[in-house]
Amino acid sequence: HQAVPHRLQVQLRQQAARHHQQVQHQLLLHHQHRVQAHRQLA
Repeated sequence: HQAVPHRLQVQLRQQAARHHQQVQHQLLLHHQHRVQAHRQLA
């Protein structure tokens, strides 16, 4: 098990956080779209 340089750890953490935000945003858009579609059907 090699120690990961701190700079690399920070980079990876930022990438993971950014990816998480993108996924959350996609889910939010998908949910809003479904709600709108449901309203139109009603």
